[in-house]
Amino acid sequence: MQLDLGNLPEGAQALETLIQRFGRIDVLVNNAGAMTKAPFLDMAFDEWRKIFTVDVDGAFLCSQIAARQMVK
Repeated sequence: MQLDLGNLPEGAQALETLIQRFGRIDVLVNNAGAMTKAPFLDMAFDEWRKIFTVDVDGAFLCSQIAARQMVK
């Protein structure tokens, strides 16, 4: 299943769907990432937000969803 963590609500829902389908989650590998070819000094703030959304917010949200299921 493909997850798009650039769209956090959709990505979170996809993870919830996987957990429901298989009944549990044992492991989560946070390997989603985004980047730009723009040098740091030339990067626009909205480009930075897209990268941060996928790399940091996406990892946080998926980890939280998975951890809540793992401790059950």
